[in-house]
Amino acid sequence: MNKRTAYYLPALAYIVLLLLVWLLSWIIGVVNIVDDGNLMNSLMTSEGLRWALRSSEQSLNNAPWGTAMFILVIFGLLDCSGLLRLFGDIISFRTISVNRRRAAYMALLALLLYVCLLCLSVLSSWRLLMGVTDDFSSSPIMHGWMLLLFMATLFVSVIYGYVYGNFRSTTDVICGVGCSVAKFIPALLAMLPATAVLSCLQYMGLPAFWGLSDVHMEYAGILFYLLPFLFVAFLNLRTDTIK
Repeated sequence: MNKRTAYYLPALAYIVLLLLVWLLSWIIGVVNIVDDGNLMNSLMTSEGLRWALRSSEQSLNNAPWGTAMFILVIFGLLDCSGLLRLFGDIISFRTISVNRRRAAYMALLALLLYVCLLCLSVLSSWRLLMGVTDDFSSSPIMHGWMLLLFMATLFVSVIYGYVYGNFRSTTDVICGVGCSVAKFIPALLAMLPATAVLSCLQYMGLPAFWGLSDVHMEYAGILFYLLPFLFVAFLNLRTDTIK
């Protein structure tokens, strides 16, 4: 199999799975499977087809596109700045050069300043990141933790990259992040059939028929979306190792 084709195996597998779900739905419509006295929904009916068309946009919105992009951008910043390699060398007890050590100290100082600003926003009299009831349950820091993590990664990675020499201009930062996102485009494409499969299963009522709660389906959905990214990351790692 072509190496480029191998990256799209998760998307192809999910498309095949989606076709199997529709086939199973047709079988459910023919056999008239009953769950707790109620007929299970079939996609191969006029009502099922109308639902598929009406809910297509909602199904796409259910996929965690924003979270995936945030994680890819964070990973790209750590990778292109050289921080990931620094972490690997530290874990492997390898020698760190003076230039890298100086860059690491500057990045650590930037991280400490960022944490101090967050603490000041939480503990000061303004309570900028606290909730209306002065707790964390519904506070901006809880709902915006991904953005705060992205800002911390951007702040630290840019400082480390410029001090160490991996970044010489803003273009280097943008290109580094873009290359990281481009490597995982097959995994992002796999999210299209993945969200369709999950939505169809919910409409058919199969999770309830199998005894799965909403919490079980939430965790299953996270794993379902995560598998293509792990597969593509494994292929990228193996390709970099061969090079």
